[in-house]
Amino acid sequence: MIPEDLLEKYLESRGRERKALLKEVLALGPGVDEARVMAPTLRDPSPRVAARVTALLARHRLRELFEEQLVNLKPGKIQILRGHFNKIIGVEPASKGEADGDGATE
Repeated sequence: MIPEDLLEKYLESRGRERKALLKEVLALGPGVDEARVMAPTLRDPSPRVAARVTALLARHRLRELFEEQLVNLKPGKIQILRGHFNKIIGVEPASKGEADGDGATE
């Protein structure tokens, strides 16, 4: 269980402070409820924060919540975070033809 004040401090923080607090929060092993509260911080401009929050959501298999956070992000960032999420949960990436939607088989 994560102390509520630590989680609140994390949510209100920005920049380096957020990265440091995220490290503390993750060290305490956040559960599903904490992961749900932390999910919006996946949209943080820091690649490190986004990757770690993505990993947290993947560990708890919260795909729907993860996908909700991707709305309006840049396509490249979405692709990277989805790849990271899928790797953690063990989903095989689609072949290039399937990813492009051309239906061609290789």
